[in-house]
Amino acid sequence: LEFRRVLFRSVTSSRTTCWSPVLSASVGVLSLAGGGKGMGYCSKFQQPESVPLSNTINVGNPSFEWLRVLPLRNSVVVLKADGLFQLTGTTYPFTVTTLDTGTILTAPESPVVMSNQVFCYTNQGVVGITETGPGILSRPIENILQRISSYLYTAFPERTFGAAYETDRKYILSTISQDDNYVNSTIQYVYDTDRK
Repeated sequence: LEFRRVLFRSVTSSRTTCWSPVLSASVGVLSLAGGGKGMGYCSKFQQPESVPLSNTINVGNPSFEWLRVLPLRNSVVVLKADGLFQLTGTTYPFTVTTLDTGTILTAPESPVVMSNQVFCYTNQGVVGITETGPGILSRPIENILQRISSYLYTAFPERTFGAAYETDRKYILSTISQDDNYVNSTIQYVYDTDRK
């Protein structure tokens, strides 16, 4: 299954008869009317290009945007601007469970999946999200991360990203540092899942 955020799109086609209804060759319009930014859509089984509007997934408050969707072994974790949610089930419609509404993703490129967990940077620091909820991992460096993720350093959200090193069981968070005037990602913090 593939999860997509569906928007209004305008398309043109050189093969107008391949579409239903038939598109105009010059100004084809594919209207995908749908809900707000806080809604997701699920494709048909084994047809990732087919996303019916009836396959709407409402997670949390529909006014808040979906930021990331990551698969775990038995579920899908949805990181939204209003919290963490979990989708379970094998076919549509899925069961939606709220994992935590107090943990919000603040570095959109930081989430990765490793060891059946989602690792990412949130307003609570670096967390590991399992199918039962988040756990804070960055207590030893909390004073450093809180400072550079504050509103004073506007480059933090866009310059911070995560990487998983599965064979070495490490989550690597690259972010801004004093060495480059807090503008570019010039430092990395490593969390070793073996040492905890």
